[in-house]
Amino acid sequence: MKKLAFITASLVMSTAAMATTTSLVGDADFRTEGFNTKEQAYEAGFKMVNDLKSTPSTDLVYKLRVNENNLLRNSIEVQDTQVTVEEFAENSGSIMYRAVIDVDYSYKERS
Repeated sequence: MKKLAFITASLVMSTAAMATTTSLVGDADFRTEGFNTKEQAYEAGFKMVNDLKSTPSTDLVYKLRVNENNLLRNSIEVQDTQVTVEEFAENSGSIMYRAVIDVDYSYKERS
């Protein structure tokens, strides 16, 4: 019985010792609502960037929609962002602007 307990404990410890983490990267895009001017759209885009950068890692998993089973939730980090503005029209003669935010992020998962 002692031998079985020792073997079981050894297996558990060796499995934990061999567990590794893998660093991965991801990409997400966000869009703001429409604005009358490009300046307003850029402001809204950079506000969204600041909000993302100040969001705790444990909440970024939901905002960035990272869906990994072995994800280490506190490992998500925003690496880079880019804000561009696109022109669009819902009606003829009514041009509006919206920010498009490209977010590059990294995270770790258990292997």
